[in-house]
Amino acid sequence: MTLSYESNQWTVDAWRRFNYSVVLRPGILDSPPLDLLGQSEAKRRLVVIDGQVDDIYGERIREMFAALDGEFSTLTVRTSEGLKERGLVDEIHGATLEFGLARRDELVAVGGGVLMDLVGVAAAELRKETPYVVIPTTLVGQVDAGVGSKRAINFRWKGALKKSYVGDFHPPRVSIVDPAFLGTLEPDEIRAGLSEIKKVAEMIDADLFGLLEKHGAELIDTQFQGPMGDDIMRSAISGILQWLASDLWDQNLKRWPDYGHTISPLLEMETGMTHGPAVAICASLSAAISHRRNYIGQESFERMLGLTLRLGLPVWHPLLGDPDFIRRAIESAVQLRNGDQNWPVPLAIGHHGFIEASASEVSKAAQLAQRVHEGNYQPWNE
Repeated sequence: MTLSYESNQWTVDAWRRFNYSVVLRPGILDSPPLDLLGQSEAKRRLVVIDGQVDDIYGERIREMFAALDGEFSTLTVRTSEGLKERGLVDEIHGATLEFGLARRDELVAVGGGVLMDLVGVAAAELRKETPYVVIPTTLVGQVDAGVGSKRAINFRWKGALKKSYVGDFHPPRVSIVDPAFLGTLEPDEIRAGLSEIKKVAEMIDADLFGLLEKHGAELIDTQFQGPMGDDIMRSAISGILQWLASDLWDQNLKRWPDYGHTISPLLEMETGMTHGPAVAICASLSAAISHRRNYIGQESFERMLGLTLRLGLPVWHPLLGDPDFIRRAIESAVQLRNGDQNWPVPLAIGHHGFIEASASEVSKAAQLAQRVHEGNYQPWNE
């Protein structure tokens, strides 16, 4: 940090350094990761557990934290995207007061992306940043939400819900990724995570895309248990972290990780659709725009949407036929990206670029995705 002064003006020039780790550690309930959990000054830990996770693993999770030095308490929270709001953050804050969490003590989140957002926002606000740990238990959490620095909750205003409108950049001290938790997930939850992995593949990793074509469907059946699941997860995490390591605080608003996230936030809010399918629809729409512009050829387009369908994910939704929805979704993205669309699209499998698109162009691309959805796809022509 440097301080300068000139003509009654003081200027502080500061740079913030932050270190955090993402650790792939299979079998933590059988072999508790005491080395990772114990690497802090915390004497007390408030462990916030998703309700469904607590039903299945609660006793073993408590045994794991009982093996650590210091005290711990648990709070069980029933979560859903629609409940990711201020009230649950305040409930977490109240639990920290009751337990007497001190300045260097820790919060721990054991659950999916919604729970990690709630705990991350609570930690960011608590005494102006309290350290926390995440143990993601869903595939989306393990390859996407659990590896980044952004934490956000929804904001309700005049009856409308704005997705992830309020939040902060507050990375966890460590994210501990254990694929064993995926063994109790429903197939649709695995598909949701595969949607985020496919995003990485289509944007920056053609080899990963090939692995998904070959093994993606079987990973739904095996719930990512085994070496292939570990390899694909490792590639996806590495791809995301390569970007985050260069721009942890989102200073660059032209971001390839936003692929699949241009219209998906509004689609989720207006339909109740979960995150993974909404991302798959937006990614398919982006590929259709790219195909209509001749950035990607017929073969690549068919491979992208074909993989989406083989993974049991959607490529289209009826709301894409509503010009007003398209307009409002674009406007929302432009606000988030400070006046520009910065719409990420594939230029080839494993390569990407950014575009600005009119609502009319997006609507025409949606018609192309609809034809694929209905099984009536033919190469587009005007």
